[in-house]
Amino acid sequence: SANVKFLLEFAFEYMLADGAILLESDLIPSVDFYRYHQWTYRNLLNINNSKILSIHSFNLYSTNLSDPYTLFSRRFDSWGWSTARTRWHWFKNQWTKYKNWDRIVTRKAKQDQWICMLPKLSRTRMIGLKGINVNVYNESEKKQFEEVMYMSNKVIEYNGKKPKIVSF
Repeated sequence: SANVKFLLEFAFEYMLADGAILLESDLIPSVDFYRYHQWTYRNLLNINNSKILSIHSFNLYSTNLSDPYTLFSRRFDSWGWSTARTRWHWFKNQWTKYKNWDRIVTRKAKQDQWICMLPKLSRTRMIGLKGINVNVYNESEKKQFEEVMYMSNKVIEYNGKKPKIVSF
């Protein structure tokens, strides 16, 4: 919790960045991960009065048929996400120095009617299946993470493309 808060505080309060991307050490980013977050920042986060709190990059149900320009709303998760400086004040007010900060953000975001957007095509792959925060012991679930979930290795062209928002 403290490391994530520190990074966001550093990005928004000291570097005065307009946006920040958080990528945990147990995630592998796709080749277009950073361009995806730039594109979604420009088209979704950088809009005045937008209720979009964060853009995420992980989708366990991504397939090779998933549209790279389609996003849907879902609960907040901490597996590769970005947000804008205009949302930092809200995030900072939810923070706790204890574990499970992401659960508090999930609950408060829903309560405050914030929207968190996930891609149909995953931009990250989870490789930390055993550790402090995630413990996957069931072989079928492990297979979903390691083999079934699709992450493209192709560069996606974003010029002139607008995000398509759908219901999950």
